Order: sequence, then C-alpha cells, then structure tokens
Amino acid sequence: MEHKIIRGYITKILTKKDNGWAMALFCMENNAKMQIKIKGSISSMKIKMLYEIQGTIEEHAVYGKSFNVMNFKPAPVNSPEAVINFLSGNNFPGVGKKYAKLIVEHFNENTIAKIKENYQALYSVKDLPKHLAMIIETQLKMMDQENHLQILFYENGLKIDIYNSVKILCESEREANVVFENHFFSFAQRHKIKPFNEVDKVAVHFGLDVKSSERIGYWIQKNAVDIAFNSGDTYTSFGIIKRKTIKDLALTEEEYEQGLTYACENNLVYIDGEKFYSSEAWEDEQVIVDSLIEILKQKTTTKLKPDYEKEIKAIEKEIAFETGILNFKYDDDQIKALTIFIQNPVTLITGGPGTGKTRLIQGMIKLYEKIYRKTNYTIAAPTGKASARLKETLKLAIPGTIHKLLEADEKDNFRKNKDNPLTYDLIIIDEISMVDNHLFANLLNAKGELKKIVLVGDYNQLPSVSYGNIFEDLIRSNVFKKVKLNQIHRQKEGNGIIALAKAIETNTIDEFDWEGHREIETLFDSNVEKMLKNIQVDYQYQLENIKHSPFDYQVIAPMYGGNMGIENLNTFIQASFNKNITQSKEVYDRNRYRFAKNDKIMYLKNESTMDLTNGEIGIIQNLKMEHKKFIHADVKFDNGKIITLKPENFNDVSLAYAASVHKTQGSEYNRVVLVIEPGHASSMFLNQKLIYTAITRAKEKIMIVGNFNTLIQAIKTQARSRKTTIIDKLKQQII
Repeated sequence: MEHKIIRGYITKILTKKDNGWAMALFCMENNAKMQIKIKGSISSMKIKMLYEIQGTIEEHAVYGKSFNVMNFKPAPVNSPEAVINFLSGNNFPGVGKKYAKLIVEHFNENTIAKIKENYQALYSVKDLPKHLAMIIETQLKMMDQENHLQILFYENGLKIDIYNSVKILCESEREANVVFENHFFSFAQRHKIKPFNEVDKVAVHFGLDVKSSERIGYWIQKNAVDIAFNSGDTYTSFGIIKRKTIKDLALTEEEYEQGLTYACENNLVYIDGEKFYSSEAWEDEQVIVDSLIEILKQKTTTKLKPDYEKEIKAIEKEIAFETGILNFKYDDDQIKALTIFIQNPVTLITGGPGTGKTRLIQGMIKLYEKIYRKTNYTIAAPTGKASARLKETLKLAIPGTIHKLLEADEKDNFRKNKDNPLTYDLIIIDEISMVDNHLFANLLNAKGELKKIVLVGDYNQLPSVSYGNIFEDLIRSNVFKKVKLNQIHRQKEGNGIIALAKAIETNTIDEFDWEGHREIETLFDSNVEKMLKNIQVDYQYQLENIKHSPFDYQVIAPMYGGNMGIENLNTFIQASFNKNITQSKEVYDRNRYRFAKNDKIMYLKNESTMDLTNGEIGIIQNLKMEHKKFIHADVKFDNGKIITLKPENFNDVSLAYAASVHKTQGSEYNRVVLVIEPGHASSMFLNQKLIYTAITRAKEKIMIVGNFNTLIQAIKTQARSRKTTIIDKLKQQII
C-alpha cells in the first residue's frame, strides 16, 4: 500500500487509549475545511500544532475513511498563512490573528526561523504588547525542547512507537529524555516496551556504551529468554549462553564476565550450578510451585455426604435428560475422578480422545454445586476453539480463554494479578498440556483465595509452544492426586482413530491393522506429485460431493518448509480451488501471501479488542477495494462471527488450508488429512507426541498421505524431554 505524507493540524482528539493509540480530526495545512480522521500511536501529538505525518489511507465500512499514521514529526512553519494560523492557535493564548499578522508583516519570510535566531527582535514589533511577545518566546522555546526527541527519533531511524510508549508514561519531554539516558533497558522491561533489538538501538543512541556491563547483562538475559522459547526448556547451560553472547556482541571473556556479574546482581538471570535461567523462567517455576503447595496445604472444607453416591446418580440422570443420552452413566475412572475432586484441593485428569473429559467436567460442576452449595467457579482453556467447545457442551457463560479470564491487554499485561486477584473458589482448566509455564504462573499469581484447582488434558499430546511442560511435570511429580481416563465414550468401540491413538501411546504400532478401520485412509507414496494429486482429489471430493464445511476439513503438516510443507500446501490448495486469486483487481498481496474472496485464513495472535484468539480460522467473505487499493476484508470465523480486518491486521494472518500441528491443537475436525513428507529435513523433528496430537484432531475420518517408513519412525521416536526443575522444586517443598 502506498505511503503518503501530509501536513496539517489536529483539531480534536476523538478517542484515546492507555497504550498511546488515539483517533483525532486532522485539518490540512492549506485547506482548513478539509479534515480527515487520523489514528495510530499519536496520543503525544498536540492540538493546533503543525505536523508532518506519514502513513496510509484506509476505509472502514462503519467508520469511513481514515489515515493510519506510521510516523509523525513537527513540521517547519514556512508560509505566511501557516505562520498566522500557528501563532493564533491555542499554544499562544491572547495573540490571535490580529497580532499574528503584525508579526508576519514585520519579519516577512521565514518568520519563525528569524524569531528563533533573535528572540529580542519580537519586542521591536510595532504595536505588539510585550506580554504577548514574552508568551511567544516562552512557548517557542518550550516547543523546541518538547519536540527535540520526536525529531531525533525520526531523523535517526529509531522506532517512533518506543518514543510514544515512553512519552505516555512521562509527564514531560525532559523526563522522557532522562528515561532514555538512564537505565532504559530496565524501564523498557518493566513496561514491556519491545522489540528488544529496537530498545537496544535507543539505549545505545542515548549514550549507553556498547561494551558496558549493563548492555551485556541485558543481552545475556535476552539470549536466555530466546533459548527457553526456542527449546521449550526452562534453563540452559552456562556454556551455551556464554558462547552465544560473546559471539553476538564480539566480546572478550572479561567483558562477558562483567556483564554476567551485572545480570546476576540485578536479578536478570539465575544460575544454579550449571543450570542457567532467565529471571522470568526461574520466577515462573517458583510461583507455580509455591502457589500449588499453598493450595495443597489447605484443609478440605467439606466432608462427603452420606448420600454421595445418590448425588452422583442424580447427576447422571440430569446429564441424560439434558443431552438425550439414554441411561448415561459415568465409568469407574470417572467416578474415581469425581471422588478425588471433592476430597482434594488439586486434581489432575488425563485422558485420550473420546474418554469423556468434558462430560466429567460437567459432572464436577454439578457435584460441586450440590456438595458445597456454591456457584463461585469458572472454567477456561488456552485457545478460543477449545473454550468454544466447552461453552457449547456445558451451556455455561464462562469467560472462555485464560487470557480473557486474566483480562489480558494488547501487550499481554494481565489486569488480574496478585494485587487484583480473581475471586473464585474453584478453577478448572481444560487442554492444560497447551499451557506454558508463564501463562500458568500468571494464572496462579492471580489465584486470590482459590480453594480448588482442576487441570484436565492429555499428557500424550504436544507440550506448549513456549517453555515448560507443566502438565506432564505435575503428573510425574506424584505430588498431586491424579486420574487417567481409559474407557472410550465419544465414539464406538473399534473406532480406528481411537485405536491408532492407543497404539501410538502404548508403543504397539507394529501390530496395528492399517487396513481394518474404515475411519482411517492411507495413501502411502513417496512421490511428491502423486501426494499433491491425492490431496487435490480428496479436497475436491470432500467439499463438492459431501458438502463439508471448510471448518470441518483440515490439512495438517508438521513443518512449514519443503515440497509438502505448510507454505507450499497452502499455495497449492489455494491455486487449485480458489479461482478468485486470478482476479487481479480483487486480491490483496501482503507479505508472502495473496488473499482473495473465499480464502480460508487463520488469525495468529490474541486480539482482545476484536474478540479474536490465536489460531482462529475464518473465511474471507469479501474484499473492499477502492481505486485498486485494499481497504478491508470481512471475515466469517468458525463461531459464526463476522469481523472486519484492516490492512494492518493482515500482518497477523496466514492462509489456513493447511496448518501446523501446534496451531490445530485444541481443535477438532470431522476430517483431517495428515501429510508426512519423505526424506525431508523435518524427519528429525517428527516424534510420537507430534503424530499423536495430529491424529487426535480427527473426529470422524483421517487420511494419511506420505511415506509409511517416515511415519512409523516418527511414531517410534520419543519426544525430547524438556529440561525443567518443577519436579525437583515440588519435592523439596514437600520434604
């Protein structure tokens, strides 16, 4: 999209947010009657001050045309008309157009520049009161001081969003300058100002020595955070951090040691023997352990009633009536889980697909209400799709995702925290295996007077994208009461998907009958062209003959790269089935994708303002174009809601004909096509948990396309155990 530069004044602030975003009316410099709405990180801009803004024009179906501001800076005031408007504005009270014209007539061209060269010349302007000359001098000097930082950021290629983030938190330009010049890394970390590399540029520009122990210390912490995120481990080795930091910053060993000392003294990192943690990873583990032990040590507030079994039977009748499931009964494992739930403050429930985990949650809620006579509980899940399933099954008005429960903002700051805690007595978290340590620690940090917590999931699935392996760690610790559900309820006995999942879990894949299950189709072939053709034929048949909704059919691949990777599959399927992409006037090219009407897309981050969560899938209903420029797209997501996405939103959008295993975790589809590419570098990343998670996304049918030997090798490859210290810390507390 074409970037434009326009000059003018803000005449009115329409709305403003705490994060610096604002919308305002902007008057063009040379045409006072021409106004446009501008928006962006502009809350530090002043009314009636001349600015040069850079950005793009957008159009919204409801809000109309607006200008999305990417950068701005105070503009030099040159023309006589502009100077008169400037001096008669709100920044110079009492001057007005009459005296402004006198000043312009006195100085002629370059009025403002001449005044700044010699402020005393103002006092020689005929008929200009001295007190007004003093106001003009004072205000111009103040503006120069206040605009200095904006201009500096603009001219030196520093990220203007960082300036805006700091300016919002400071009362003056002078205070902001002090922040930039003094320990800016610490300030940025406290206020979640990112990205790190841009923060680093600002800190160095404002005088921080590139070889200072402070800068090196924060780079050491940054490397520890990056390694934790990329590996999933909560700690790494001392040597890895040392080698990487010395290489990144071209340090001597002495310089590195000085930086390490700074990092340790300022609690940026923690070192325990050879274990090297970022402060966040270390503190998250401590919060998790301390909080769960605190809950565990609480006494059970209510003993089981003598007619407990009667209560269970009453619940079974209620569920049978509500669901239409005749003679609904809980199995022995589920009854054991209900008993443990009532008797214990912390309960862990694990079970594979179809073992009745959601119905068990429903029973827990009903039993809790009967035994405790309370409804002060909530249920949440890590993804929007998983929480939507819970809402649909349980018919409860629950917050939905954990992020919503904790009232997360755009920067993942949680409004619910230790100082502003939740007020529930019982919290149940579903799909817990997807929850990373940091999110779980924030949940427990906001637990308040929580008396019971139930964690439900499938420990055979992939762990979280970010660091930690909290569910498996808690189960393996043997500190908390746990129940494994074994009996299949959702699907009939003999279901091939369930049987395959069981064979993967129990390491009996060599005995599995690939031909004996109608729910499983296999097209084992190593020829890429044949694999693509098989997918194409299946896609065509499913969508046109069986009339599956696009939301019920999903292609899943382990990796993004390669001939059969997610990127190539998306391009191939889109080109095969969406002819709209050939209509050059009605497509939108953004980053590496081309988007058109009817495309299947995925939103890639949590966006509370639009009620969107990471991984939600939608279908583009239409693209609004104006003069060959993309204005917005209306997208229907799989819960039925239609949301308008603007150009800037498409930075967080991808095609979703094919998706990764992680992105589909927490979701279910009637039909899944799992693609296993032979001989690709991805083979080394394939493992049992990944294949198990992919297989169990299918509810009715699964088709496996690819190389049989690669699939079997992956199933027999145990996933690398993540390095954490939750279990050790729990056992230390218990002792």
